Amino acid sequence: MNLQHTCMQTYRVGILHIKWLGAKFKKKVESNPRIKIKELVAKAHKKQNVTKRAKFARDWRPYWSAASKYEVMCGLDKFVVDLSTGECSCRRWQMSGLPCPQAISCINFKGLDLESFVDDHYKRMLT
Repeated sequence: MNLQHTCMQTYRVGILHIKWLGAKFKKKVESNPRIKIKELVAKAHKKQNVTKRAKFARDWRPYWSAASKYEVMCGLDKFVVDLSTGECSCRRWQMSGLPCPQAISCINFKGLDLESFVDDHYKRMLT
């Protein structure tokens, strides 16, 4: 039995692309070649805590500071988010490549597309 994947078809699966999913879940795919893409996406979202961190973003209040910088507050906690450089003073965005809740609150506040702030490693293939 040949377990080598040879088709050239790609799928749109949100911000994650099929090659990344395959690499991350290689053992799952090898043990169950008929696993559905939706299952892999759900597992990846859960593993990466994507589910989009957005629910925590609503607790944060962004206040415009300068240019593309925001001071984001929740209770007594305060962070600085710079949308132009993709940085937050909590450092989670820089370390993971996925916007932290503080950054998501700023992105939502500005009405911008969240996907454009996600590291290319996680983005879907456009072909």
